[in-house]
Amino acid sequence: MLMPPFRLQVMPHPQTPLQAALWACAGSLGLVFAYSCSYNLLLFAPALYLLQIYDRVLSSRSADTLLMLTLIVALSVAVGGVLDALRRAVLGRLGAWLEDRLRPEVLSVPRLGMINVHASLLPHWRGAAPVQHAILAGESQTGISIMQMEQGLDSGPVLHRVATPIGPDETAGALAGRLAELGAAALVDALSLVVAGLARPELQDGAGATFAPKIDRDSARLDWRRDAAALARQVRAFDPAPGAWTTLDEGPLKLFGAAAAGERGEPGSVLAADDRLLVACGDGALAVREVQPAGRTRLPVSEWVRGRGVAVGARLA
Repeated sequence: MLMPPFRLQVMPHPQTPLQAALWACAGSLGLVFAYSCSYNLLLFAPALYLLQIYDRVLSSRSADTLLMLTLIVALSVAVGGVLDALRRAVLGRLGAWLEDRLRPEVLSVPRLGMINVHASLLPHWRGAAPVQHAILAGESQTGISIMQMEQGLDSGPVLHRVATPIGPDETAGALAGRLAELGAAALVDALSLVVAGLARPELQDGAGATFAPKIDRDSARLDWRRDAAALARQVRAFDPAPGAWTTLDEGPLKLFGAAAAGERGEPGSVLAADDRLLVACGDGALAVREVQPAGRTRLPVSEWVRGRGVAVGARLA
Protein backbone atom coordinates (compact mmCIF):
# COMPACT_ATOMS: atom_id res chain seq x y z
CA MET A 1 0.00 0.00 0.00
CA LEU A 2 1.35 3.46 -0.98
CA MET A 3 1.63 5.78 1.95
CA PRO A 4 1.27 9.59 1.64
CA PRO A 5 4.31 11.81 2.17
CA PHE A 6 4.40 13.35 5.63
CA ARG A 7 6.22 16.37 7.00
CA LEU A 8 6.03 18.11 10.37
CA GLN A 9 4.39 21.55 10.24
CA VAL A 10 5.01 23.98 13.07
CA MET A 11 1.71 25.33 14.35
CA PRO A 12 1.19 29.02 13.60
CA HIS A 13 0.32 31.44 16.35
CA PRO A 14 -3.50 31.52 16.79
CA GLN A 15 -5.08 34.82 15.82
CA THR A 16 -8.26 34.56 17.93
CA PRO A 17 -9.41 32.78 21.12
CA LEU A 18 -11.63 30.57 18.96
CA GLN A 19 -8.67 29.42 16.89
CA ALA A 20 -6.64 28.74 20.05
CA ALA A 21 -9.46 26.66 21.52
CA LEU A 22 -9.98 24.72 18.29
CA TRP A 23 -6.26 24.05 17.92
CA ALA A 24 -6.10 22.74 21.49
CA CYS A 25 -9.16 20.53 20.95
CA ALA A 26 -7.91 19.19 17.62
CA GLY A 27 -4.47 18.52 19.07
CA SER A 28 -5.87 16.59 22.05
CA LEU A 29 -8.17 14.50 19.88
CA GLY A 30 -5.32 13.88 17.46
CA LEU A 31 -3.19 12.42 20.25
CA VAL A 32 -6.06 10.17 21.38
CA PHE A 33 -6.62 9.01 17.81
CA ALA A 34 -2.90 8.32 17.30
CA TYR A 35 -2.89 6.22 20.49
CA SER A 36 -5.91 4.26 19.27
CA CYS A 37 -4.25 3.63 15.91
CA SER A 38 -1.03 2.45 17.56
CA TYR A 39 -2.67 -0.90 18.42
CA ASN A 40 -5.35 -1.09 15.77
CA LEU A 41 -3.85 -2.12 12.43
CA LEU A 42 -7.16 -1.54 10.66
CA LEU A 43 -6.77 2.19 11.28
CA PHE A 44 -3.03 2.52 10.64
CA ALA A 45 -3.17 3.55 6.96
CA PRO A 46 -6.18 5.89 7.41
CA ALA A 47 -4.31 7.49 10.29
CA LEU A 48 -1.40 8.41 8.02
CA TYR A 49 -3.73 10.09 5.56
CA LEU A 50 -5.49 11.93 8.40
CA LEU A 51 -2.15 13.08 9.77
CA GLN A 52 -1.27 14.52 6.38
CA ILE A 53 -4.54 16.50 6.35
CA TYR A 54 -3.87 17.48 9.97
CA ASP A 55 -0.41 18.72 8.99
CA ARG A 56 -1.79 20.93 6.24
CA VAL A 57 -4.68 22.33 8.23
CA LEU A 58 -2.49 23.38 11.13
CA SER A 59 -0.84 25.87 8.80
CA SER A 60 -4.26 27.34 7.96
CA ARG A 61 -5.76 30.32 9.74
CA SER A 62 -9.36 29.29 9.02
CA ALA A 63 -11.50 28.61 12.08
CA ASP A 64 -14.02 26.76 9.89
CA THR A 65 -11.30 24.43 8.62
CA LEU A 66 -10.06 23.76 12.14
CA LEU A 67 -13.59 23.04 13.31
CA MET A 68 -14.01 20.57 10.45
CA LEU A 69 -10.75 18.85 11.41
CA THR A 70 -11.86 18.61 15.04
CA LEU A 71 -15.10 16.93 14.00
CA ILE A 72 -13.25 14.51 11.69
CA VAL A 73 -10.83 13.48 14.42
CA ALA A 74 -13.63 13.09 16.99
CA LEU A 75 -15.52 10.84 14.57
CA SER A 76 -12.34 8.87 13.90
CA VAL A 77 -11.80 8.29 17.62
CA ALA A 78 -15.36 6.98 17.95
CA VAL A 79 -14.95 4.68 14.95
CA GLY A 80 -11.62 3.49 16.35
CA GLY A 81 -13.30 2.54 19.63
CA VAL A 82 -15.99 0.55 17.85
CA LEU A 83 -13.45 -1.28 15.68
CA ASP A 84 -11.28 -2.05 18.71
CA ALA A 85 -14.25 -3.50 20.61
CA LEU A 86 -15.03 -5.63 17.56
CA ARG A 87 -11.42 -6.73 17.33
CA ARG A 88 -11.40 -7.78 20.98
CA ALA A 89 -14.65 -9.75 20.59
CA VAL A 90 -13.41 -11.56 17.48
CA LEU A 91 -10.02 -12.37 18.97
CA GLY A 92 -11.66 -13.59 22.20
CA ARG A 93 -13.88 -16.02 20.34
CA LEU A 94 -11.01 -17.10 18.09
CA GLY A 95 -8.79 -17.70 21.12
CA ALA A 96 -11.42 -19.87 22.80
CA TRP A 97 -11.93 -21.83 19.57
CA LEU A 98 -8.19 -22.41 19.18
CA GLU A 99 -7.81 -23.38 22.83
CA ASP A 100 -10.46 -26.09 22.50
CA ARG A 101 -8.80 -27.54 19.41
CA LEU A 102 -5.09 -27.00 19.95
CA ARG A 103 -4.65 -27.40 23.68
CA PRO A 104 -3.95 -31.18 23.67
CA GLU A 105 -1.36 -30.72 20.92
CA VAL A 106 0.24 -27.77 22.69
CA LEU A 107 0.38 -29.55 26.05
CA SER A 108 2.19 -32.51 24.51
CA VAL A 109 4.98 -30.42 22.96
CA PRO A 110 7.34 -30.19 26.02
CA ARG A 111 9.06 -33.49 26.75
CA LEU A 112 8.25 -33.30 30.47
CA GLY A 113 4.85 -31.67 30.01
CA MET A 114 3.67 -28.29 31.30
CA ILE A 115 3.54 -27.28 34.96
CA ASN A 116 1.16 -24.83 36.62
CA VAL A 117 1.25 -23.06 40.00
CA HIS A 118 -2.25 -23.07 41.50
CA ALA A 119 -3.24 -21.13 44.64
CA SER A 120 -5.14 -23.86 46.49
CA LEU A 121 -4.72 -27.36 47.82
CA LEU A 122 -6.12 -29.25 44.84
CA PRO A 123 -8.60 -30.76 44.23
CA HIS A 124 -10.17 -28.00 46.38
CA TRP A 125 -11.00 -24.76 44.60
CA ARG A 126 -10.26 -25.51 40.99
CA GLY A 127 -10.81 -22.44 38.83
CA ALA A 128 -10.07 -18.74 38.47
CA ALA A 129 -10.59 -17.41 42.02
CA PRO A 130 -9.33 -19.95 44.58
CA VAL A 131 -8.11 -17.35 47.08
CA GLN A 132 -11.45 -15.53 47.28
CA HIS A 133 -13.49 -18.70 47.52
CA ALA A 134 -11.33 -20.17 50.27
CA ILE A 135 -11.98 -17.07 52.39
CA LEU A 136 -15.68 -17.00 51.51
CA ALA A 137 -16.02 -20.61 52.67
CA GLY A 138 -14.39 -19.79 56.01
CA GLU A 139 -11.54 -22.26 55.55
CA SER A 140 -8.69 -22.16 58.02
CA GLN A 141 -5.98 -23.12 55.55
CA THR A 142 -5.12 -23.06 51.88
CA GLY A 143 -1.88 -23.47 50.00
CA ILE A 144 -0.04 -24.00 46.75
CA SER A 145 -0.31 -26.94 44.38
CA ILE A 146 2.24 -27.51 41.63
CA MET A 147 0.40 -29.56 39.03
CA GLN A 148 0.98 -31.01 35.62
CA MET A 149 -1.35 -29.35 33.13
CA GLU A 150 -3.90 -31.37 31.19
CA GLN A 151 -6.99 -30.51 29.20
CA GLY A 152 -9.35 -30.44 32.20
CA LEU A 153 -9.80 -27.46 34.53
CA ASP A 154 -6.94 -27.67 37.07
CA SER A 155 -7.42 -31.44 37.13
CA GLY A 156 -3.87 -32.59 36.40
CA PRO A 157 -1.67 -34.72 38.70
CA VAL A 158 -0.14 -32.80 41.60
CA LEU A 159 3.65 -32.82 41.92
CA HIS A 160 4.00 -30.83 45.12
CA ARG A 161 1.77 -29.19 47.76
CA VAL A 162 2.55 -26.61 50.42
CA ALA A 163 -0.12 -25.66 52.99
CA THR A 164 -0.44 -22.36 54.84
CA PRO A 165 -3.00 -21.08 57.40
CA ILE A 166 -5.49 -18.34 56.57
CA GLY A 167 -5.42 -15.62 59.21
CA PRO A 168 -8.75 -14.77 60.89
CA ASP A 169 -8.59 -11.19 59.54
CA GLU A 170 -6.57 -11.86 56.39
CA THR A 171 -7.84 -10.29 53.18
CA ALA A 172 -7.64 -11.80 49.71
CA GLY A 173 -4.99 -9.27 48.74
CA ALA A 174 -2.75 -10.13 51.68
CA LEU A 175 -3.24 -13.86 51.25
CA ALA A 176 -2.56 -13.69 47.50
CA GLY A 177 0.70 -11.88 48.20
CA ARG A 178 1.83 -14.58 50.62
CA LEU A 179 0.80 -17.33 48.22
CA ALA A 180 2.77 -15.72 45.39
CA GLU A 181 5.98 -15.96 47.42
CA LEU A 182 5.10 -19.46 48.62
CA GLY A 183 4.31 -20.52 45.06
CA ALA A 184 7.65 -19.32 43.72
CA ALA A 185 9.54 -21.38 46.30
CA ALA A 186 7.28 -24.40 45.77
CA LEU A 187 7.84 -24.24 42.01
CA VAL A 188 11.61 -24.34 42.48
CA ASP A 189 11.25 -27.38 44.74
CA ALA A 190 8.95 -29.15 42.26
CA LEU A 191 11.26 -28.48 39.32
CA SER A 192 14.18 -29.83 41.31
CA LEU A 193 12.24 -33.06 41.90
CA VAL A 194 11.35 -33.30 38.21
CA VAL A 195 14.93 -32.75 37.04
CA ALA A 196 16.23 -35.31 39.55
CA GLY A 197 13.62 -37.84 38.48
CA LEU A 198 12.16 -37.93 41.98
CA ALA A 199 8.77 -36.38 41.25
CA ARG A 200 5.79 -38.63 42.08
CA PRO A 201 2.67 -37.14 40.46
CA GLU A 202 -0.44 -37.72 42.57
CA LEU A 203 -3.74 -38.09 40.76
CA GLN A 204 -6.52 -35.84 42.03
CA ASP A 205 -9.72 -37.23 43.47
CA GLY A 206 -12.32 -35.69 41.20
CA ALA A 207 -15.13 -36.69 43.57
CA GLY A 208 -13.72 -34.32 46.21
CA ALA A 209 -13.23 -31.36 43.87
CA THR A 210 -14.69 -27.96 44.65
CA PHE A 211 -14.76 -25.09 42.20
CA ALA A 212 -13.87 -21.40 42.33
CA PRO A 213 -15.52 -19.61 39.40
CA LYS A 214 -14.50 -16.14 38.32
CA ILE A 215 -15.71 -13.33 40.57
CA ASP A 216 -18.20 -10.86 39.11
CA ARG A 217 -19.80 -7.70 40.48
CA ASP A 218 -22.99 -9.43 41.59
CA SER A 219 -21.11 -11.93 43.75
CA ALA A 220 -19.49 -9.03 45.62
CA ARG A 221 -22.81 -7.42 46.61
CA LEU A 222 -23.68 -7.69 50.30
CA ASP A 223 -27.02 -9.15 51.34
CA TRP A 224 -27.80 -7.78 54.81
CA ARG A 225 -30.17 -10.65 55.54
CA ARG A 226 -27.15 -12.96 55.91
CA ASP A 227 -25.31 -13.43 59.21
CA ALA A 228 -22.51 -11.07 60.19
CA ALA A 229 -19.74 -13.69 60.09
CA ALA A 230 -20.52 -14.58 56.46
CA LEU A 231 -20.62 -10.92 55.46
CA ALA A 232 -17.29 -10.25 57.19
CA ARG A 233 -15.74 -13.08 55.16
CA GLN A 234 -17.25 -11.61 52.00
CA VAL A 235 -15.68 -8.23 52.71
CA ARG A 236 -12.27 -9.84 53.30
CA ALA A 237 -12.59 -12.05 50.20
CA PHE A 238 -13.13 -9.06 47.91
CA ASP A 239 -10.51 -6.77 49.44
CA PRO A 240 -8.95 -5.00 47.59
CA ALA A 241 -10.79 -5.92 44.38
CA PRO A 242 -13.52 -5.82 43.27
CA GLY A 243 -14.61 -4.66 46.74
CA ALA A 244 -17.69 -5.91 48.60
CA TRP A 245 -20.41 -3.34 48.06
CA THR A 246 -23.85 -2.19 49.04
CA THR A 247 -25.95 0.86 48.25
CA LEU A 248 -26.67 4.01 50.22
CA ASP A 249 -29.26 6.43 48.81
CA GLU A 250 -29.14 4.39 45.58
CA GLY A 251 -25.39 4.98 45.17
CA PRO A 252 -22.78 2.19 45.42
CA LEU A 253 -20.65 2.00 48.55
CA LYS A 254 -17.70 -0.38 48.99
CA LEU A 255 -16.82 -1.65 52.47
CA PHE A 256 -13.44 -2.78 53.83
CA GLY A 257 -11.96 -3.88 57.16
CA ALA A 258 -15.06 -5.62 58.49
CA ALA A 259 -15.61 -7.81 61.54
CA ALA A 260 -18.66 -9.48 63.05
CA ALA A 261 -20.23 -7.85 66.12
CA GLY A 262 -23.00 -8.83 68.53
CA GLU A 263 -25.41 -5.88 68.20
CA ARG A 264 -28.78 -6.46 66.56
CA GLY A 265 -31.28 -4.48 64.54
CA GLU A 266 -33.22 -4.33 61.29
CA PRO A 267 -30.97 -5.80 58.54
CA GLY A 268 -29.22 -3.01 56.64
CA SER A 269 -29.86 -0.30 59.24
CA VAL A 270 -26.93 1.77 60.53
CA LEU A 271 -26.61 1.26 64.30
CA ALA A 272 -23.51 3.40 64.85
CA ALA A 273 -21.41 5.82 62.79
CA ASP A 274 -18.27 7.08 64.50
CA ASP A 275 -14.84 5.50 64.11
CA ARG A 276 -16.63 2.47 62.71
CA LEU A 277 -19.76 1.87 60.69
CA LEU A 278 -22.00 -0.65 62.47
CA VAL A 279 -24.66 -2.21 60.25
CA ALA A 280 -27.30 -4.69 61.43
CA CYS A 281 -27.39 -8.07 59.67
CA GLY A 282 -29.72 -11.05 59.68
CA ASP A 283 -27.78 -12.31 62.69
CA GLY A 284 -25.55 -9.86 64.54
CA ALA A 285 -23.97 -6.76 63.02
CA LEU A 286 -21.06 -5.88 60.77
CA ALA A 287 -18.44 -3.41 62.05
CA VAL A 288 -16.68 -1.66 59.16
CA ARG A 289 -13.51 0.45 59.43
CA GLU A 290 -13.11 1.75 55.85
CA VAL A 291 -15.42 2.71 53.01
CA GLN A 292 -15.17 3.83 49.39
CA PRO A 293 -18.09 5.94 48.17
CA ALA A 294 -18.71 6.21 44.42
CA GLY A 295 -16.14 8.41 42.69
CA ARG A 296 -13.87 8.65 45.74
CA THR A 297 -10.85 6.88 47.13
CA ARG A 298 -10.90 4.45 50.04
CA LEU A 299 -11.02 6.29 53.39
CA PRO A 300 -11.56 5.65 57.12
CA VAL A 301 -15.15 5.61 58.33
CA SER A 302 -14.42 8.39 60.84
CA GLU A 303 -13.36 10.73 58.02
CA TRP A 304 -16.41 9.81 55.96
CA VAL A 305 -18.75 10.42 58.90
CA ARG A 306 -17.21 13.85 59.58
CA GLY A 307 -18.06 14.73 56.00
CA ARG A 308 -21.70 13.76 56.71
CA GLY A 309 -21.47 10.64 54.57
CA VAL A 310 -23.85 8.70 56.78
CA ALA A 311 -25.77 8.93 60.04
CA VAL A 312 -27.37 6.52 62.50
CA GLY A 313 -30.69 5.27 61.16
CA ALA A 314 -29.66 5.28 57.50
CA ARG A 315 -30.42 2.15 55.49
CA LEU A 316 -28.02 0.19 53.34
CA ALA A 317 -29.47 -2.07 50.67
